[in-house]
Amino acid sequence: MQQHPTPFIFNSDQGGQFTSQPSKQALLQVGCRISRDGRGHTTDNAFMESLWRSVK
Repeated sequence: MQQHPTPFIFNSDQGGQFTSQPSKQALLQVGCRISRDGRGHTTDNAFMESLWRSVK
């Protein structure tokens, strides 16, 4: 977060590195909202991946 602008919303899966207390506190301290994909929803990100593949 020191090298890039702070995102308004940080979206991630429910992996341990994203749900740890230090990670959550770091995001909340800079005013970032946290959003997580649902567990077991493998197609949550399919639309965005398809969109960025088209953009590239």
